[in-house]
Order: sequence, then structure tokens, then C-alpha cells
Amino acid sequence: MKRLYLNITLILVNLYLLLVAVSPLNAAILIKDSKTDLQPFLVYYIDDIGSRDIEEIHRLDTTDWQVPENQQVNFGFDERFYWFKIELSSYQNKQYILQIAYSLLDNIDLYVMNKNGILQSYHTGDLYLFNQRPLNHRNFLFPLDMKKNEVQSVFIRIKTSGALQLPIFIWDKNEFLLHENKMSLFQGVFVGIMLVMCLYNLFLFFSLKDKSYLIYVGFVLVTALFQTSLQGLTYQYLWPNSSWWNGQSIAVFAVASLAFAIYFTISFLKLEKGSTRLFPLFRLLGILAVAITISNFFIPFHWGINLARSLGVIVPPLIFSIGVKCWLKGNLSARYFTIAWFLLIVGTLIMVFTKSGILVSNWLTENAMAIGSVFEVILLSLALAQNFTEERKKRLVAQENLLTSERDLRMANEKTLFIQLEANEKLELKVHERTIELETTMKQLSEANTMLRNLSARDGLTGVYNRRAFDERFELEWKRAVRSKSKLALIMVDIDHFKTLNDRYGHQAGDECLKKVAEVIDHSFNRPGDFVARYGGEEFIIILPEVHKEGCTFCANRLLKNIESLAVKYNDEILNITASLGVSVESPDYNDSPHFFIEKADRALYHAKKQGRNRVAFDSDDVENISNK
Repeated sequence: MKRLYLNITLILVNLYLLLVAVSPLNAAILIKDSKTDLQPFLVYYIDDIGSRDIEEIHRLDTTDWQVPENQQVNFGFDERFYWFKIELSSYQNKQYILQIAYSLLDNIDLYVMNKNGILQSYHTGDLYLFNQRPLNHRNFLFPLDMKKNEVQSVFIRIKTSGALQLPIFIWDKNEFLLHENKMSLFQGVFVGIMLVMCLYNLFLFFSLKDKSYLIYVGFVLVTALFQTSLQGLTYQYLWPNSSWWNGQSIAVFAVASLAFAIYFTISFLKLEKGSTRLFPLFRLLGILAVAITISNFFIPFHWGINLARSLGVIVPPLIFSIGVKCWLKGNLSARYFTIAWFLLIVGTLIMVFTKSGILVSNWLTENAMAIGSVFEVILLSLALAQNFTEERKKRLVAQENLLTSERDLRMANEKTLFIQLEANEKLELKVHERTIELETTMKQLSEANTMLRNLSARDGLTGVYNRRAFDERFELEWKRAVRSKSKLALIMVDIDHFKTLNDRYGHQAGDECLKKVAEVIDHSFNRPGDFVARYGGEEFIIILPEVHKEGCTFCANRLLKNIESLAVKYNDEILNITASLGVSVESPDYNDSPHFFIEKADRALYHAKKQGRNRVAFDSDDVENISNK
């Protein structure tokens, strides 16, 4: 009996160790496929008040992280700060694309780290301007450079007022382009159908003077805007420079579509004449929907979206029930109306349950409302056509003596409709072709601008930033330090006896020394805010924001030692290099001059050279502030 108990215990321990070994908390994901869903491998940490930074999060123990349930990141409407972590590795040197396939996250901070520290950091979200995104796309894309067998940790910090979902994938670039082509086709079909329905029924409104068509056109247009806003398309193409409106528009369009739906129901089903008890209720709901739509321009997004959700729970089922009632009374056009609203309700419920974390997030659940909307607008258009047919039959029965004229009018209408449909198809084709041309041109312009910006900001010889880039960055850091009342440090570096080296060994040797020194300086300062630039000739300059004098002294002496230990091999000769460093640390004020700050660093550099070179000197005249090697 004891032996059996011992065997069972050993089996359970082995199973536990196996589960721990394959847990997301303990293994890096090896990227092998062209597309990998990373949700099953994510772990998360809740920072209730958002007080922790990336360094603190990086030091968290493995037991502090949690694994999402059902391998899906969907926490519903939660405004707390969430940190997510995943470790990745690749079997080859390759650039991947990290995609967060949800465009309604307010704030995203993404950090890529390896054993040496932070490699990349990005700050984006739908509260940022669209051109601030790392890549120009409706979703959030991040380039990820992977080296063979290197483990990189990705940390993501999210704060949002909407639904907190994180459908995250890592793609091969070519595979992602193929995927985007398919998605663009789906979105193009959706937008095309909506536009065709709008133009078609707008034409019918001008022809028939029936306000139901005009209300229907408004409903289709607002529904299309709502759906494309959910997908991030309107922010990309219509208002990329208005993050405020992008945040408010979803709540505005959501309630506006309900308002149009209410008034369309009143007009189409003729509730004012046929249902005296329900008409006051629908009129009150219509006024309420219009009032909420207007208020959504001014109130916070989370209030507006909650009002939209509340109204969305009431209005569609009510419209569906009145449609069933009219259908049972023999209204044939009401059957299309009822089926249309049933499909939209199903799609909407699937989307709401997905956003609330009840259903699993995938392509079908995320686009269920869009698919339901397409079927709805088509069926409502058929309902309008059916309603029109019934009215026409009644007129034919009442006016038998005008039968010939009625037939001629119908043939003319059919011919006109055929012409309109043909014109719509041509227009849709032209719009599609023009959209492709514009997308291609914008992509080329974006790539060219990025290349020009990088070329103009870098020094051609050393690869570090040039003087112009320094001037721009220094002005920005100066203003930030003045505003935040924080410390700002400048370190000016000058290679000792550089002219003598140039005269003795030639300019090629001097250039090689400049490259090596620039490389040492660039590797010595790797905080996210540190900035290294070539100031001119053999001089370099470093900006260190938010650093105290002690930390700056440590960094300067470390750099001095790194340069002194540098041995440059040129034509079988070893060139030993030293440098003099001038340091200035200030807490800038509005009345201070940034140029005087640079002069103080330059004066400190002069002191260092005057005291014998190969040393660090501060901007004070006190000799004790000169630090020997």
C-alpha cells in the first residue's frame, strides 16, 4: 500500500513538472510559422493605479504573472492598467511584424528587451495621432527584428476606456501582405455594398419622394461609418489628424444608427396610423436617441459607449417585436424587415458578447455585426421594394383605367434603375481603382519621407546623429526639462591630439578613429532618452535627460575609460586614443539660455584640456571638479 502511494505521488509530481515546463511563464516561443497566434502564450499582470514602470515590471517574479483563461485575452470593459508579457525566439535572423488586431485600444506602450536591456519601445493607441503609429495601418503594427536563437521579451502596457481585448499575432512580412489583401477585399466589398445601397435608395427617394428611403439612406450611411470606425478604417482614411473625434465618433455613430433605425421603423411600418399605443413610445425613444447622439460630442467616451450599449439592448429587440407583429397581421414587406433586424440583432449580440469577454474573439465574432449589417441593408432594401410593390398594386386596383400608363411608367422605372445600377458599378470600379492608386502613392511617399528623414538626421561618417538633429533634440529636451523642472546634462567629448594623428597617419586613419569613438560613445549611453551626436570635427556631444550630477559623473568616467581602452588597428599599427570630456548639469529655468548651457559644457571641455587632457571636467572653475582618470 505504501509503495502504491509512493508511485502515485511520483506520477503527480512528474505531471506537475511537465505542466510547469510547458507553461507560458517558463518558455520562449520559437517562431517557425508564417503566422503565430500569441494569445495562448501571453501572461498578464494588473497594475491597478498604473504606478509601475518597465524596469519594475521586468523585475517581477514569475509567480506575479497570471495566465488568461481559455487562452484568450478579453477582459471586457476594464479601465485598469494591464501589463502583458511574452518571450520570443527565432531560428534565423529575420524581421517580423507584431500585430495587435484591435484598433480601439486607447494607450499602448510596447517594449522589446533582451538580456542587455531595452531594444525598442513604442507608444501608440487610438488617442494618439494616426501618423504617430510605428507603421501606417488601421491596426497596431510593430516591426520586430529577431536574431537567430536570441530570446527577446515583449512587454505591453494597455490602458483603455473601451473593451480590453488583445488579439495579437506575429507575422512573416510576405504572409501579412497576403492576409491584408484578403481583408482589404472583404472591407472593400462591405463598403461597396453600403455605398451602392445608399446611392440606389437615394435615387429612389428623389424619384418617389418617400421619406422612408431618405431615412434608410441615413441609416445605411451611419451604420457603414460605425462599422468602419470599429475596424479603424475611418481613422486611417477620413480623420487621421483628429484623435479626439476618432474616440468620440464610435459612440456618436452607434447611437445615431439607432436613431435612424427608430425613425425608419416609424415611417416604414406607419406606426403613427397603425399602432397608436406604440407610436408614442417610439417617438420618445427617437428623441432620446437624438439627444444622446448630440451629447456624445461632449461627454467622455466611456459614458457615451455605455449609453449606446444600454440603448442598443432596448431598441433592436423592440423593433424586431413590432416587425413580427406587423408580419402576423399580413404585411408582406414586414417579413423582410423582421428577418433583417433579426440578423442584425444576432450579429450585434455576438459582437457585444465578444467585447464583454463572454464569447471567444476571432474573425467571425469580430465581424459578425458587419456581416449582419450587410444582410440587413440588403433585406431592408428588399422590404422597401416590397412595400413599394404593395403600394403600387393598391394603386393599380384603385385606378384600373390608368393601367397602360402605369405599365409604361414601370418600364421607364426599370430602365432607369438598370442605368443607375450600371452607373453605380462603374462608379464603384473607378473608386476602387482610385483607392488603390492613392494607397500605393501614399505608401511610396511614406517610405521616401522616412528614408529622407533618417538620412538628413545622421552623420554620414560615424552613423550617429548630426549637428542639426542635435539642435532639434536639444531644444525639445530643454523645453521638457523646463516644464518638468528636472535635471538636464550635456557631455562634450573631444578626441585628444586628433590633428596630430591626422597629420601623422592620414585622414583615413582619422576617419577610422572617429568611427570607433562614435561607436564606443553610442554603446555607452543606451537609456531610451539618451542622445549621441557628432558636434563637429572630432567633437561629440551627449544629451542626458533626468540625470543627477553623481550619475552623470559615473557615466562620463566610464566613457573616458572605454575610450582610453580603445585600440584602433590601422595598417598594422595600433592607434591609442584618449579624449577630454566637458560636463554641464543644470535644472533649466524659463529665463535661462540653452546656448549658454552649451557654452558651459564647452568651457568645461576647455578646462579638461587645460589640465592635461584625458580627463573629465565640470562647468565650475573649481579645480576639485576635475576628475582624473
